[in-house]
Amino acid sequence: MIVPPRRLAALSAVASLLVIPAAHAQQAVPAAPKEPPAAPDLQNGLYADLGLHVLGVGFERVVHPRVAVQIAADYYQPWTVNGNVLGAAGSNWGADRNTWGVGGRARAFIFFGFADEDAPRGLFVSPFVQVMHLWAGSGAGTGTGLGWAVGASAGYSLVLADAVALRLGLGVQHHAADVRGDSRFQGFSGIFPQVDIQAGYVF
Repeated sequence: MIVPPRRLAALSAVASLLVIPAAHAQQAVPAAPKEPPAAPDLQNGLYADLGLHVLGVGFERVVHPRVAVQIAADYYQPWTVNGNVLGAAGSNWGADRNTWGVGGRARAFIFFGFADEDAPRGLFVSPFVQVMHLWAGSGAGTGTGLGWAVGASAGYSLVLADAVALRLGLGVQHHAADVRGDSRFQGFSGIFPQVDIQAGYVF
């Protein structure tokens, strides 16, 4: 069938009216914005524990976007007591006494960082409990005993290159020790400052 030229021109015009708006509509749809890359999901950490009276190593696990728990094994040296700094040892102080020990500490880190600062990043509050087995020696003899501490600190945890964690904090603790066998040192008990210095690898 031969289509008359006038009708063919009309059909072409109608087709143009249908196709051109559709093409413009496709061009007008804006591209979806790109989402920023998500921070790595850092669930574990190995830390060097360099606190006020301890040198140790610890393992940390993130159990909630804002909470991490940590356990550490520490070498304990209460130098503020051994040196009777600001009278820390009280009336049981002996100039030739030395006390040391080994033990463990368990603590939680509760993070209050910005929206993109989930654990182990950002501001934190950290309650803890610590138990130590002690040895004490002085000119009057030697002894063994038990030490313990409970307290809390607040500070900031920084993660560099999604691998290296640096953590600083300050707080307060109740710190005590009971040693038997040394006539010059039966122990101490009191309120002490708490200093957190930790560096670690997170993964």
